[in-house]
Amino acid sequence: RALAEVARRERWVGLPLFAVGASSGGAFVSTAPAWLPPAGGGPSAFPLRLRGLGVQISSVPSVEKTITASYPPVAFVHMPRDERTAGEVDVAVERLERLGVPVASFAAMPKAVTAAFLAARMRSRAGGRTGEDARGGASAAAQRGA
Repeated sequence: RALAEVARRERWVGLPLFAVGASSGGAFVSTAPAWLPPAGGGPSAFPLRLRGLGVQISSVPSVEKTITASYPPVAFVHMPRDERTAGEVDVAVERLERLGVPVASFAAMPKAVTAAFLAARMRSRAGGRTGEDARGGASAAAQRGA
């Protein structure tokens, strides 16, 4: 009932609903198709329809019980080094494909986190600026008299 009320107040009714979660949040959103009431007409009907799931570094718990032909499209993002989760994702993908549910699986490959890696991302987030300009923005320019 709470989600239906928020949907009405925030004017989400009629908009597509997508759920995204990582790790335990991914496990949680992957169960949403089982506990969300079906969308329908009438004043007491649930106003939203789940259109898709994004499940990161997680799988679908109880694949045989939770995945049916009415399951929404799902995209998995997992790390191949986590062999247990990768195996669970493979099982879920196979079941979804057998049921005709659109599914995609993406492998997030390891990436070394070095000082250069972080510095490059800091520059890109600061619009190419570095040092004081990146941290201070307009205030740094004002101090220089710009």
